[in-house]
Amino acid sequence: MVLGAVVLVGAAIGSGPGDEINLSRHPWSAPTGDAIAAGGSIGLINENCVASEIIPSPVATMQFDSTAALPGGDPGACNAVGAQTMQNDVWFEWTATFSGTLTANLDSLDGRPVILQSFRSSCSGLVLLGCAADGAGSAQESFPVLFGNTYRFQCGDPGLAPAGGPTCLSIFAVPDNDDCAGAFLFGNPTADHTFDCSSATEGLPLSTCGSGSAAGVQNDVWFRWTAPRSGPLLVRLDAIDAFDPLLQVFSGACGVLVNEGCSSGTGSVELEVTAQAGQEFFFQCGAAGNTPSGGRARIRVRQREDCASAEFIETLPFSTTYDSSLLGADAPPGTCNDPSAPAMQNDAWFAWTATEDCEARITVTDLDDYDLVGAIYAGVCGFLTELVCLDITEPFDGFFDAEENVTYYFQFGSRGLASGGGLTRFDLSCLADDQDCANAGELECAVETPINLASGRSDAGDAPIPCAGAAPTGSRWRSFVALGADATLTVSTLEQGADDALIAVYSGQCGALTPLACASTPSGGPLPSLQVSGLVAGQTYFVQLASATPAGARTYGLRLDFDALPSCPPDALLENEPCGEAFNDGCNMPVPATTPLELGRAVCAHGNFDPDALVRDTDFFEFTINATTRVRWQVFAEFPAQVAVLDPDGACAATIYANLTTPACQQIEVDLELPPGTYWTFVGVEFFTRRIECAEDAGGRYVASVTLAPTCTGDADGDAAVDFGDITAVLANWLVDYRPFPGTGPGDANGDGLVDFSDVTAVLANWLVACP
Repeated sequence: MVLGAVVLVGAAIGSGPGDEINLSRHPWSAPTGDAIAAGGSIGLINENCVASEIIPSPVATMQFDSTAALPGGDPGACNAVGAQTMQNDVWFEWTATFSGTLTANLDSLDGRPVILQSFRSSCSGLVLLGCAADGAGSAQESFPVLFGNTYRFQCGDPGLAPAGGPTCLSIFAVPDNDDCAGAFLFGNPTADHTFDCSSATEGLPLSTCGSGSAAGVQNDVWFRWTAPRSGPLLVRLDAIDAFDPLLQVFSGACGVLVNEGCSSGTGSVELEVTAQAGQEFFFQCGAAGNTPSGGRARIRVRQREDCASAEFIETLPFSTTYDSSLLGADAPPGTCNDPSAPAMQNDAWFAWTATEDCEARITVTDLDDYDLVGAIYAGVCGFLTELVCLDITEPFDGFFDAEENVTYYFQFGSRGLASGGGLTRFDLSCLADDQDCANAGELECAVETPINLASGRSDAGDAPIPCAGAAPTGSRWRSFVALGADATLTVSTLEQGADDALIAVYSGQCGALTPLACASTPSGGPLPSLQVSGLVAGQTYFVQLASATPAGARTYGLRLDFDALPSCPPDALLENEPCGEAFNDGCNMPVPATTPLELGRAVCAHGNFDPDALVRDTDFFEFTINATTRVRWQVFAEFPAQVAVLDPDGACAATIYANLTTPACQQIEVDLELPPGTYWTFVGVEFFTRRIECAEDAGGRYVASVTLAPTCTGDADGDAAVDFGDITAVLANWLVDYRPFPGTGPGDANGDGLVDFSDVTAVLANWLVACP
C-alpha cells in the first residue's frame, strides 16, 4: 500500500511497440542524475550512463528506437558539426567475462547519421576508448577488453537538432585464449573461473568425443594450470547457458600436446587424471557438436588432497563420484577413526558455504566396499572444529544444522592405518523447511514453481498420500488461499528422471487435515493434473507434493490456476474491448483516449501481452474529484500487473503519483490524498512476464475500482470525521455490495464490503471519534 503521493515528473508508465507510450524496451524507472522538466520529453529508461541497459552476452544485438531519447553528454571528438551535446543518446554496458578484442557496430535502420562512443570504468570516472561518427548510418569501433572490466557505449545522433529513430547496436568479442598459444594461466592451486565462449572460434580437436563429424571443437577456449602436488586432478566444466559442453585435458606443450582425456555431455562434464607435482596441463573447453554454440560456463580445477584444496560446492543438491584409492593420507583423522592413526587414509575434501539456515544431509557410499569414515567441520583450514564423525554403518547418512553464511568442510576417506579407498559417491543436500504442513511455503498463482523433492525427507512423519497407499518420498508442502470455488494444480517435468509424482490437496489445520483430492502418475503415463472443486474463497488449503519412489525424488514444476476471479459486482463497468483493438490505450493513440470510471464503481476488464513482439494491451481510466479527497485504486489481476495513478496534465506529460507492480492473483491497493482535478489510472501486464492471451480463460482478466479510502472505522463518507454525514452515507448506499474490494465504498463504515445495519453500528460506536 502506498500512502501519500510519490511524484515522478515526465515518467513513462509503459513501453514497447504497441504500448501506450512507444518509447523503450522496458517499463520506466527514474535514472539517477536525470533532470526531466515537467511537461517536457519523457525519455527512455537508459537515458544516461548510470541507467545503462546491460548487454548480457559478448555476441549481442540490441535494437531500440531513440526517437524519444533526450540529448545529453559530450558529443564526442569525432563529431564534426560542433554540437554541444549528443542528440537522442542512449547507453548500454557490458562486463567482460574474458580478455580479448571487442568490435562494436552502431547502425541506423533508416539511413540517418549515427555516432558511437565507447568507454571503460565507472560512470563517475569514464575513460574514452573510441569515438566513431558516420553520415551514412554505420559506425564501428574495435579495442582490447580485460576480464572483469565494464565497458559502456553511448549511442546517438551527431547533428545539432534532435533526430533519433530505429537503431541497432551489435557487439562481437573474441577472447585472447581462443587457441592453445593464448591459454589463460591459472596461478592458484585451485581454480574457479567463469567465462563466455559464445564468440570463440572453432578449434582443431585431438579427440572425437562429442564432436561427431565436426572438423573442430566449437567455440573453444583454452586454460593452463600447473599441478602444485602429485595426485588425482579433477577438472569440471559446467555450462551455465544451454549448450552441450566438451572438455579435453592435455599435458605437454602447445604443438606437442598429449591427450589425457575427453568428456562431453549435457549440463556438466568432468575428468579426473593423475598429476605429478610441477606438471603443466592444458584444458580445452568448448561446445560439442557440428554447429557453433557456446555461452557462459565455469571451469573448476581441484586436487582434493587437503583442506586448503577442498572442492567448493556452489549449488545444491550436489552429487559426485570419485576414486579415493588415488588419494593420499592427510590429518586430521576424525575422532571416530582408529585412535592410533596419525591421519585419515585416502581422504578427499569438500567445502560448502550455506546460503540459508537449514538441516543439511550428507550421504556417502563406498561403491567398492571399503572401510569408509568421514568427518564434518566448521571453521577455516588450520583451525577446524569437528561437528560430526561419520562411521558405521556404510553407506552412512549424516545430518547437521547448517547456518547461513557459515562454511563447512567435509573429509571422507579410509578408516585405519593402511591405505585403501575406492570408488566413492558423495551427496549433499539442504533439506527444505517445508518438509511438513506446519512449514508449508506459499504457492503463487499462475506461476510455475520449481520444487526439488530431493531436498525433502521421507521420515518427516507424513501420513501416506491417499491415492498412493504408502509413505511418500521427499514430501514438500505448499499452502494457498482460495480465490474461487475451482482450482487446477499441474505438475510438470523440470529435470530428467523417473516420473512418479504424487500430489494431494487438504483442508483444515496442520495436524488435523482432511484430504480433498489426490492424483498420481500412472505407470508410464503423464504427470498428474489435479482438479479441485468446492473451495471456499478466502480459506487456506495445503498441497503435498512427493514421489512414490526414491528414483522420482527430483525437481518438478508445480502450478496453481484458479478457474475464475472473484465475481464482478452487479453494477460493474464491463470493458468489452475486442482483442487487438485500442479503445482506451491512453497516450499510445493519436488522440489520447481513456474510459470514464465512477468513484466507487468497479470495472471488469482484461489484459494481454506478447513477449516476442513486446506488445501489450493497456487500459487507462479517468475519474474526477471536486475537492481534496483520499482515494484508493485497487486492482486484482490473474496476471502480474503494472498499475499506476497519474495526472495527465493535458498532454501526456504525466505527473505519476504511484507506479507499482504486483504478482499474479494478488490484490494491490494504492491510497492517495489528491487535490481537486481529473486523474488517470492505468492497468497493464507487467513487462517480460509470461505470455498473456486474449481469451477469457487464458489468465488475462482483472477487476479494478477507484473508491474512497477509509480513514478509520465509522468514517463512511471519507471526510475523516465520524458524524451525521456518515449516517447519511450509509442510508444513501443501503445494501450496496462492494466486494471483492471491501471497505472502499461510500457507506461501508466497517470495511466488510456490504452496507447494512453493521455499518450503522460502526458509526454509532465511533461517534465523534477523531480520525487520523
